[in-house]
Amino acid sequence: MSFTKNLSPAAILLFIPFFAIVFFSFYHLKKARLQAKRTAVHQQVGKPFPALPLFNRQNTTAGQQLLQKETTIIDFWYRNCPQCIAEMQQFPQVLKGKEDKVDIVSVSIDDEASWQKVLAGQFEPLKVISNPVANWRQLRVDFAGATNEPNARQLANVLGVKSYPAFFVLDKNGIIKDVPASAVNYIETSYNKRNEFWVYATSRSAWQSPQTWLMVLLAVFIYQFLYKQVLLVVQKKQAAN
Repeated sequence: MSFTKNLSPAAILLFIPFFAIVFFSFYHLKKARLQAKRTAVHQQVGKPFPALPLFNRQNTTAGQQLLQKETTIIDFWYRNCPQCIAEMQQFPQVLKGKEDKVDIVSVSIDDEASWQKVLAGQFEPLKVISNPVANWRQLRVDFAGATNEPNARQLANVLGVKSYPAFFVLDKNGIIKDVPASAVNYIETSYNKRNEFWVYATSRSAWQSPQTWLMVLLAVFIYQFLYKQVLLVVQKKQAAN
């Protein structure tokens, strides 16, 4: 059954504020659940960012290259992570005009061969990486030489990272000052002074999430059910009179 079937124009217009309330509640619920899952990551705030085995495109160590601006955002990601891709696709635009203020250092946890293919533009969803951006740098982490353990497991041990993408905001001294769920949202709210909820509501990553579309579908069915129930009550009262 179509959502608009048997609904008056007024009822359809009333859906807009109803949906805004539902979406606002969904956003805060999702934020609270995410923060609860990231307790270990939040415990890193105020601590120095640890020395990690980082490597550049030439496969030489690059840890000393991290801090170049007043704010550096470390972005841990892997190739088949949908949310990582959604964030990274927005980096060139959100970093524009902030070349002297903000750096993003995207650190891949993939093996070197897979990472090099992404850098070469051979992975369609992340072709954006093959177009250089002055304040967006590409590195990879490789614990294999020192520990012979998977990168994801070591990052969980060292920084509490259990989900991706994982962002760490560093000041010019290398101290972790924030661990936002989204680098895009952090830059938009901190530097562009945009409202946090509005940034989320208009972000590509939000609308690429299946959870968001499930929420939309649920909101439609709930509204349609409530509207019909109210209509029945009104009709019964009118009949009684």
